Amino acid sequence: MLRLRLQANATNVGWLDIVNTGTGTEELGNYVVCLLDQDLHPRRHGTLDGYPRRLGAWELVRRALGTLAEEKG
Repeated sequence: MLRLRLQANATNVGWLDIVNTGTGTEELGNYVVCLLDQDLHPRRHGTLDGYPRRLGAWELVRRALGTLAEEKG
C-alpha cells in the first residue's frame, strides 16, 4: 500500500491510498484507489487496472488521481 498525505497551505487536507490488488502480472498492476479526508473517512474511490509497472510510482500517483477525477465525472 502507498499512502500519501495531501496538504494545502501546510494543512493536512486528506490522504490518498493506492493498494495493489495482487491480481496483475509482473508487467501490469491492478490497484484500488481511495481518497480519504483528514480523519481517514473515505470520500471517493476507484480502480486502476493494467498499469504498466515500468512507469514507476510517481506516474502511478498521477494516474490514480486521474482515476478519482474520472469517477467524479
